[in-house]
Amino acid sequence: MARPTEVQVSHHGDDRFVIRLGPHEVAVDQPFENGGTDTAPNPTELFVGSYAACVAFYARRFLHRHGLDESVTVDASWETENRPHRVSAIGFEVAAAVPPDLQARFISVVRSCTVGNTLRDAPEVSLKVLSPSVRHSLNDVARADQGG
Repeated sequence: MARPTEVQVSHHGDDRFVIRLGPHEVAVDQPFENGGTDTAPNPTELFVGSYAACVAFYARRFLHRHGLDESVTVDASWETENRPHRVSAIGFEVAAAVPPDLQARFISVVRSCTVGNTLRDAPEVSLKVLSPSVRHSLNDVARADQGG
């Protein structure tokens, strides 16, 4: 089954949103000090967490391919800037039993995870603003296309 290439984010009150990715849902919120209710990670935490999970996934696959202990833990830290507001640095510490003779290859593989590659070669990003009536008519067309 192909993975979803589209994501839908919907508002669920205050600063809380739910991200739908195919059959999965992930919530995001803002911390109390930023006016949220702190019921879920904020988008920046989810972004860094997603990158760390990508690193962990590539690390575990490498360990598996080389017949090594597949236990891996990734700790991530990040810094932000305010003008413009962005993540300015991300650091990872990967705990894994990698022999010295494989460490350079391990680092190369882990650095090539999909999220890391995307950050190094940024994708083109587009944005369209749809009025509620346009959005409603697009949903109607999509349902009709699906036989609904």
